[in-house]
Amino acid sequence: MITKDDLKNIDTDVRYARVSTRDQTETLPTQMEAIGKSLKQLGYKKKGHQFSETGSGTKHTRKTLQEAILKAVELKKAGKDVMFVVRDIQRFSRDPDDLGYLKKFFPSHKESLWFNDIPLVALNDNIVTGTKSNPQPNDDLISPILVAVGGSEINIRKKQSAQGKQQSAEEGIVAGSPQNLYYKQEVNPYRAFYKMFYEMGLKQGASAISLGRSKSWGKDTKNKMNLIILEGAKAGKPNLIQEWLDVTDIIREFEQINGARIGGSKRMNSVSRKTSGYLKFPWKYPAPTKEDLQFYFDNFKLFQPRKKGR
Repeated sequence: MITKDDLKNIDTDVRYARVSTRDQTETLPTQMEAIGKSLKQLGYKKKGHQFSETGSGTKHTRKTLQEAILKAVELKKAGKDVMFVVRDIQRFSRDPDDLGYLKKFFPSHKESLWFNDIPLVALNDNIVTGTKSNPQPNDDLISPILVAVGGSEINIRKKQSAQGKQQSAEEGIVAGSPQNLYYKQEVNPYRAFYKMFYEMGLKQGASAISLGRSKSWGKDTKNKMNLIILEGAKAGKPNLIQEWLDVTDIIREFEQINGARIGGSKRMNSVSRKTSGYLKFPWKYPAPTKEDLQFYFDNFKLFQPRKKGR
């Protein structure tokens, strides 16, 4: 446990923030802000030295952590009383085995926080780990437990997410943006493109533009149709592309009657989700019928996205 009295003799500090992935980088300033705010509440108003990095892993991939520890050791050898501060213990490590290694042997034993009597302070967890000259039995017992619990929770979430994706795929639902079938257009652009490009021999760009679509749409559509034709041949379904076009006609007609699948009602969202697998990978899923679409529409509550944790 850290108290105001513990901080009275601290000359400076090294603050470390970490996130696992690049899409979380916006939380790095938040972590630093939280560290500063918590220290001020304890009466400590010094600025400290800030280090932050993006990445997961252990000693082999934690270059900024190494730099931060070496800075703390440098300050300590210069005669400063220094502490190493994180918002919570999992910012330092998410593995209990790595926690002990990083504290005692990283980047080397003689350059480690433990060897140089630099406490690791986890503010949100109210933990101060022990050092060579100043053991902290209680906090040293609690810190790996907190790390292990946090790591286990993350692994459970990953497993649940993977299981959810697998179950959804088995139900014909795949992740990603829904296939836009442009139901408001009088002519099905996919069927028209197939006729122009594959049957009449027009160029893909010219075919797309004549349908009011971009050249990139034409390229993407050609690539998609080529894949359907190829996979259909592998699966012994030479007419798979025609089946796929028939299904797009059925779904477009259903949208014209009941509204858009994309950004529409919950009922149409269910239709979109349940047809997503077939529209993207028709060689993997059975073709939905008009009766199927009506069933998804009428029983939409069965096909809504599951809430996290369920």
